[in-house]
Amino acid sequence: MMDVWTKKGPDGRTITFKKEGSEDVGFMYFVQGRTITETWTTQEEQTREQVEEHFTDYVNGSKPATGIV
Repeated sequence: MMDVWTKKGPDGRTITFKKEGSEDVGFMYFVQGRTITETWTTQEEQTREQVEEHFTDYVNGSKPATGIV
């Protein structure tokens, strides 16, 4: 299953969220829109709201520069 959606950050940047995976293998979530791409993996499927909440610091631009470039 794949799901992609966007949201505007407080600074006007478009942030893109992406979900890939299945219940059999687990899920990987990506967020892009800044210099880096952040990822998150879990066995449990998350709602869009849960994914956005997990990446709140990234969206707000307050997360330190860590993650996959």
